[in-house]
Amino acid sequence: MIPPYSPQEEQAEPPVIFSLPANQDSSEAIVPVPLPKEIKRAGMVYREFSRSGDIAIYCGKGKGSRIEYEVIKVQLLPAQELGAHSYPVREAFPKP
Repeated sequence: MIPPYSPQEEQAEPPVIFSLPANQDSSEAIVPVPLPKEIKRAGMVYREFSRSGDIAIYCGKGKGSRIEYEVIKVQLLPAQELGAHSYPVREAFPKP
């Protein structure tokens, strides 16, 4: 049985590692905006429970004793402009 999420048990985030081509150094690396640690969706609050590379587990809590876990493969979206808004390189939840 998986124990319920507890903020006191929050782990340090693992370092993100990017591989660069041989002709580049880290001064040219673009670090994406990470996923939020907490989101609200469908009447539930989801908190990042665990993360390893591009795989994340979110723990969702709803009314009463309802708890659910979602395992996702983190997507990487390119920098882009949509309308009058500019968006940097960023992580995103997968599209349904």
